[in-house]
Amino acid sequence: MQDFLQMLWHDLAATTLIEYFAVIFGILSVWFASRENIWVYPTGIINVGLFVYLFIYAHLYAQSMLQVYYLVLV
Repeated sequence: MQDFLQMLWHDLAATTLIEYFAVIFGILSVWFASRENIWVYPTGIINVGLFVYLFIYAHLYAQSMLQVYYLVLV
């Protein structure tokens, strides 16, 4: 259990601020969608935009194109 917590803490410390914001906006988008709120669109667009940036920065072009597809669905 101690190894798992050490690994978790290490991975959380290595996560960038942009990744945290992308995840937060993704969770907000799902929450707004479940409430049928209009804020699902801006939060979803921000979520997708941040992930496109992250995937292009990591040279994961197919994943970034998948995010563009999700943007069309939002």
